[in-house]
Amino acid sequence: MDNATLTLLGSDQQPIESAPLSSVTASPVRFTRGQTLSLLVNGTQYNVSPGWGNHAGGFVLPGQTMEVKTAAALLLHLVESASDSGPGTP
Repeated sequence: MDNATLTLLGSDQQPIESAPLSSVTASPVRFTRGQTLSLLVNGTQYNVSPGWGNHAGGFVLPGQTMEVKTAAALLLHLVESASDSGPGTP
């Protein structure tokens, strides 16, 4: 996030897509224990798990991914807050 713009990064940390936060929609993906969101960005749907890249290549035990769930909840809150305020609203 920068200047109310959401930029999605790939696992290689390179930008995939970018859009004003107020134009992005988000919803939790079922059966992911709150770790994955479905984002609609510029007409393209993405399933994202923010913070999951920190665990890439390692063995992950259940319960070790709380920061992923927390990051997903915070991203959902940001997107919902931006859409509630609407474009042009501070």
